[in-house]
Amino acid sequence: LTMKHSCDVCFTTTGYDIDEVVLDYWIAGYDAHSTSTQLLKSVMFTEFSDIDYGCMLAEVEDAFRLFQLTSKYMESPPRLCEQRLLPLTTPMCEMLISKYYEIDDVVLREIVGKKPSTKLKKEASEICLRANINYYSCRRQLENFRRIFKAVENCKGNLLLEIRRKFLLPSRLCKRYALAIFMCTYRFEFPRKRLGYLSFDDLCVCCIKMINCWSNRAFEEMETESDIWLSREFLASIKDAKILCERSTIDELKNRLNRRLISVLSPAAFINFKCNSRSYCKVVINIGMELSQGRELRDFFVDIFENIIIPCHEGRWTKDDLRKFCFELMKELSDMLLKLKQDSFLVDIWNRYLDVFTFSIYMTSLYVSVDQLTSALRMHEIQWDYDDTGKRGDRAKERCTDQCPFCSCAL
Repeated sequence: LTMKHSCDVCFTTTGYDIDEVVLDYWIAGYDAHSTSTQLLKSVMFTEFSDIDYGCMLAEVEDAFRLFQLTSKYMESPPRLCEQRLLPLTTPMCEMLISKYYEIDDVVLREIVGKKPSTKLKKEASEICLRANINYYSCRRQLENFRRIFKAVENCKGNLLLEIRRKFLLPSRLCKRYALAIFMCTYRFEFPRKRLGYLSFDDLCVCCIKMINCWSNRAFEEMETESDIWLSREFLASIKDAKILCERSTIDELKNRLNRRLISVLSPAAFINFKCNSRSYCKVVINIGMELSQGRELRDFFVDIFENIIIPCHEGRWTKDDLRKFCFELMKELSDMLLKLKQDSFLVDIWNRYLDVFTFSIYMTSLYVSVDQLTSALRMHEIQWDYDDTGKRGDRAKERCTDQCPFCSCAL
């Protein structure tokens, strides 16, 4: 007599071995078939010509199933470390979280300056076309950013520590998200038509300088104490120097700068400054006086572009001209405040404001890269005809696109 028995067999393992290359393809939005094809073409498998596509596909699909299982924990990453269903080590969890929450510079550049949209599908479709990235990868990044933004939106304490506590991200990612949230919270305007040539890293450098000078603590200290929000008291104190708005004061500043800059600027740049010196001086003072108003703070970088960068570009200023102008401006304005018997606290306030203002001029100028300026001029097909005095004459050619940052049609 033969007896037949049936039984279920279950194989267990003490841990997973995660292939980071396959994980990168999954994070980038590839499906299993595309990933398998790419892997077979890659250098690491060229020596193994007998590898079967079906075998590779099975391995990739198995890895993708694991990644899909982990994704449900990613809305709250601490849950991934606490769960017991998947035998993942702590370093594996940290690596998975870091990779999942990685965000591209081009995506951040598209979303900074405005609060996250609830229309993720539409926004992802537009961004992936402009940035040339996979739709599913773009949507994941937008969802992650919106999730972090919502989680820390009402945070009154240390933003970096709050992001790290809730999402277990490495320091590098915490800083990137914190700076992006900083730009979105204050809703700084970075329109593509005017400031599209600036990368996310360029904007970060400007904002770190702003945090260092205009908040109560330097950005480098944010990992241990304080927060990154700008000091309202500082922004309001700038207006206390009302004497700078008087006509006689502006005229004196103009004359001081004319005397100082005649020997340091190039001839073309000095002629441009001399013809527009009163306008330049008023711009510096007016932008500072209005920073306590939300709208003016949002337009800080646009105001610099429209009122400083474009006139300097038209006057053929060089990068060195801008650097010297910024240095002399800070020195002369500080000396004027002391001469007008303003207290040292107010002088320090204006020095902090001018430190960011002049730094932003230099960073947002079109002269950071000569090659960039040349290619931009060629792309927008703008040519200027200058006379012997350095003033802009009639345009020899003008055919602007909707992205032209060099003329009034885009402003």
